[in-house]
This record gives sequence, C-alpha cells and structure tokens, in this order.
Amino acid sequence: MSTLKIMMIGLMAALAVAIQMYIRMVEYTMPVFPLGWLVSGIDYMQIFFHEIGHTLAWLFYGQLALPTFDFEHGGGMTYAFGEHIAFAVLVWGALLYGAYAIRELRYMLIALFLFSFTTYWFDDFKECLVLFMGHFMESLIAAFMLFRGLYNMAPRGDFERFLNIFFGFSFFSSIFIKSSGLLSDEVHRLMYFEQKGSHGIGDFDRIADISGMGFSWAVGIWITFSFICLMFPFVLRLFWTGRYDGV
Repeated sequence: MSTLKIMMIGLMAALAVAIQMYIRMVEYTMPVFPLGWLVSGIDYMQIFFHEIGHTLAWLFYGQLALPTFDFEHGGGMTYAFGEHIAFAVLVWGALLYGAYAIRELRYMLIALFLFSFTTYWFDDFKECLVLFMGHFMESLIAAFMLFRGLYNMAPRGDFERFLNIFFGFSFFSSIFIKSSGLLSDEVHRLMYFEQKGSHGIGDFDRIADISGMGFSWAVGIWITFSFICLMFPFVLRLFWTGRYDGV
C-alpha cells in the first residue's frame, strides 16, 4: 500500500478516536465499546510512556526511580528515591565511557554528560526538567511512531505501519485536546488541580510553583514542543526520503 494511502487511513481512524476523546472531555462521560475501550487503551499507553519519561530523567541525574500505574486514582506515579552524588558519578562515567567506546555517538554522549553535570547542581531546574519529561516523552513517542510509519520502517508490513500512524496521530490528538482543556475549560482545570485526592500535585502545577513561569506557560511549552514533534517527520521528508516508497 502506498505511503499516502496508509497515512490517510491512519489519520482518519485517529480522527474518529479523537472525536471520542473530545466528547469525553467536554461531557465527562466515557464512550461505549469499541471506541471507548480504545480511548482508554490509548490513555494507558500514554501513561506508560509518561512515567517512563520521568524515570529516565531521574536516572539521567543519577537518582533511582520506579514508574507505576495508579489504579486507585487513575494515571500513574513515579517514585524517586536513593538520591546520592555517587549514583550521578556512575551515570557521568557511563556517558564518558560510551563517548569513548561508541565513536558514532561520541559528540551526543559528551553533550549529554556536560548537560547532566552542569544542571545537576541546580535543584529547581533539575526538578522542572524531570516533571516536563513525562509529557515530553509522550510527544517524542508519538513522533517516533509517525516516523516509523512514514518512512516504512515497520518490518511486519502495512498493518504495522497503519498501527504506528494511527497511534502516533492518536497520541498527538490526545495531547492537543488535553492541553486545550487545561487552558480553556475551568472544570477540566479544576479536576487536574485536584487529582489523586490532593491539590496542586500535577506536573504543570508543580512546574508553575517551582519556576514561577505560570501554569499556562508550562502547558504552552508542552503544546509548542508537541507541535514541533508532530511536524518533524514531515519536514524531514523534504530533505531525506529514507525508505519512503512513493505516493
């Protein structure tokens, strides 16, 4: 199947699910089977990658972390523990050794080492980055799936390409719907503020408190980053065809 055709099929399927996502947000009801179940499944996929993003960010700074689902309140939680400079030194050593052993990635690994070492000492910046990385990971995974579908990098054929495209567009639909709700829907904003039976413990609330940038600015950064991630595979198409198989 041509790339254009499979992209359009995946996009149309994702838009059908996006409508259900929007209805759920404005009416606070869960659509019924099958789309309701699919929306819930996509939510938990995003939660999984969201918590992985927090975990990797903590590990990047040498702090042990454990990602979990929160079946009591919904969503997920990442528990960080064991902070010690010795763990950070191990991470820095691994990055430097990787730069020495993997020449193709030398400059990237050196850049990561310098970034980790430089920002490690600024607790507020470090915590804000960790909090952002949950949402950023959702956007990065969505872009990665679109990239695999657009460039025909799904080894199991057209159906796998369709799934990558469908879930990639569905992730982005969910991101933009949720972020618009946080900015424009007072009820949605209040539910976010009071999540998990507490107050102000959501990532964006905590980022706003720590950085002083404001809640809307924090959400706006996520929207901007997500738009860049959405456009990246298609802009790259203008400069590199890769395994693109034509229209």
